[in-house]
Amino acid sequence: MFFVVGTGHCGTQWMSHVLTDSPTQLKCFHEYRNGYYKINWKEGIRRHQANGVSAFKEYFAFMDHHRALGWQMGDSNSWGADNFVSSKKLQDMEGLVEVEKVLYLIRDGVLTVNSKVSHQMKHSSLQQLVQTAPGEFEKRKRSVLRWEEQKGIKLPVNAEDLSLKDPQALNYLTAIIPMIQWDKTYSEQSLAAAQQNLGDRLSVWSLEKLTTQVSVMQELYEMFEANKSEKEIKKLQKTDINQKIKNRKLETISDSWSSELKRLFVLICEETMLYHGYQESLATIKGAQDA
Repeated sequence: MFFVVGTGHCGTQWMSHVLTDSPTQLKCFHEYRNGYYKINWKEGIRRHQANGVSAFKEYFAFMDHHRALGWQMGDSNSWGADNFVSSKKLQDMEGLVEVEKVLYLIRDGVLTVNSKVSHQMKHSSLQQLVQTAPGEFEKRKRSVLRWEEQKGIKLPVNAEDLSLKDPQALNYLTAIIPMIQWDKTYSEQSLAAAQQNLGDRLSVWSLEKLTTQVSVMQELYEMFEANKSEKEIKKLQKTDINQKIKNRKLETISDSWSSELKRLFVLICEETMLYHGYQESLATIKGAQDA
C-alpha cells in the first residue's frame, strides 16, 4: 500500500482525488480507515497485540484483494505522519501491512493553520470534543508541554495553568494546537527521522508546486507509472478547492489574525517555515506583527 500523510487541511483529500485513476488501476482513498472503523491506529495496534486479531482485518483484506488484481491501493491522512517518524510505530504498522510508498504532503503553514483554526472556530470543534470527552482537554495540554520540552521553547501562556473553567483556554488551544501540529509534522527533525525509517520509500511533495507546476504533477504520476497530458493535469490542478475559496491571500489572512496569533505563529513555526522555503508567507506575518 501507499500512504499520503500530512496535517489536516494540507491537501490530502485533493491528493487522493488526483491519485485515483481507473485506466492505470490506481486508487487512493481519503481517511477510509478512519471513516470505516472509528478507531485510531494506536487502539488498533493495542487490540491486535492483545488478541492477535487485526482490528483492521476487513480494511486490509479489501486493500489486498484489489492489489492482487493489479491495483495500486492507497489511503490519505488516515494514518498520521507520526507513524512514519516513529520507528516503533512503523514497526507495528509493518506487522500488518506492506508499506510500499509514503508521500509526505506539505502546505504553507500560514494557509494550513488559518484553514484549521477557521474551521474549528466555525464548528466549535474543540468545544464539542471536550464536552463529550473531557480528557481531550488535558491531552492537548500535554501535547503543548511535550512540544515545549522537545523544542526548548517556552510559550507565553503556561499550558499547565489552562483550565476548562476559563472560557479563553479553549480558544487558545484551538489556535495553538494546529501550529504545533504543523511544526511537529514538517520539522527538519521529523522529516529526517522519517527518511531514516523509510529510505527511498519516502517522498516529500509541496501542495503549492503540485497545484501550479505541470512538471511536478507529471513526476508524481511517474511514481505510479501513470501518464497524464498537460491538458489533463491543468484540469486536475484546478480542482484544488483552496483555489476556489475567497480571502485566501496572505495579506487578507494576516489582516484577520490578531497580533497575539501572529506572535505565536512566528514563535512556533518560524524555523520550519524557513526550512521549507516559505519566507514570503513568514515575512508577511512578521511584517504585520512588527507594524
